[in-house]
Amino acid sequence: REFLHSSLIEIPGIGSHRKQLLLKHFGSLQAVQEATLPELELVPTLGKELARRVFLFFHSPEPLD
Repeated sequence: REFLHSSLIEIPGIGSHRKQLLLKHFGSLQAVQEATLPELELVPTLGKELARRVFLFFHSPEPLD
């Protein structure tokens, strides 16, 4: 379980604070993984670029740089 939660921190620009915001906003890691880009953009302080990074982290076959 901790491994899954720590996977959010692997996303560039997502630290422990934003990880907690995402989990609080969506309620679970699975809900974060299933969120659409517009839903992610609604998370306070995340912004469009970080929302895109989170979305692509879970939906892109290519690793993010």
